[in-house]
Amino acid sequence: MADTVVTGDEATGMRELRRYWQAGVTDLAVAPIGSRAERKRTVGLVARLER
Repeated sequence: MADTVVTGDEATGMRELRRYWQAGVTDLAVAPIGSRAERKRTVGLVARLER
């Protein structure tokens, strides 16, 4: 898979990212959108994602 987009609420986003890890993804580039606070929260959530 080259490029993909995950959209939705927090639960949906985390579920989709977990699916990528389970499929064997080894590298992930995150480009969050929204306010500064929203972007910071998104990066924090992704950083804590358990594989």
